[in-house]
Amino acid sequence: MGILIIITFIISLILLIISLFSFYEFNNERKIINEKNLDNNHELGIQKQSRKLVFFGAILFILSAVFFAISIILL
Repeated sequence: MGILIIITFIISLILLIISLFSFYEFNNERKIINEKNLDNNHELGIQKQSRKLVFFGAILFILSAVFFAISIILL
């Protein structure tokens, strides 16, 4: 049982790190748009990719919270 708790906790930490990294990448892309004078088509492409990153990060953040809750319940 202890191994299962440790595994779920580690999974939640890994998912949390990945989700935070995707939010960090979203911030970098916003900085690129602000620093460069990009045409509308290129900017729209970056915005679509940024939305995907935020959506992916949000899903991973929710999954990490679920795994963390499972590890606490197993305690």
